[in-house]
Amino acid sequence: RLRHEARMGAGAGPRHVAFHPAGHVVYVVNELNSTLTACAFDPDGGRLDRGESISTVPSDFPGDNFPSAIRASADGRFVYVANRGHDSVAVISTEPSPRLLATFPCGGELPRDIAFGAEGRLLYVANERSDLITILAVEPESGGLAPTGREVPFPGPTCLLPV
Repeated sequence: RLRHEARMGAGAGPRHVAFHPAGHVVYVVNELNSTLTACAFDPDGGRLDRGESISTVPSDFPGDNFPSAIRASADGRFVYVANRGHDSVAVISTEPSPRLLATFPCGGELPRDIAFGAEGRLLYVANERSDLITILAVEPESGGLAPTGREVPFPGPTCLLPV
């Protein structure tokens, strides 16, 4: 039985993880300090080695933010993080190392979860406080997001499953 403990640092507050599709990196979203940490992963030994951490919001954002969900694109080039407070979805490039490319409005308030649909071309956002699931288009080359104008009213959505 394998067991390994990886520490994210004081005040990080790890919340969720996403695996790179190739299985060699685990991305950890840290709720308390609004960061994403890339960890080298050894699937045979189960070992995580903490690497670089970056912010999930722009450096000039003055408010409180608490990242919630994290998802990796199918090709592993991008990681998406829902930001509660900034009310956005962060797009992070994974190569050569994690880098915040941009944040995009989530179309509502308090994005609690995100999930890909339509072969990775759509991103669904569960906006808990605004009782709304918004649907964003994913631009495969840049990783960018754009409103589709489609939304689903739903009371207090907190979890989404890929469709």
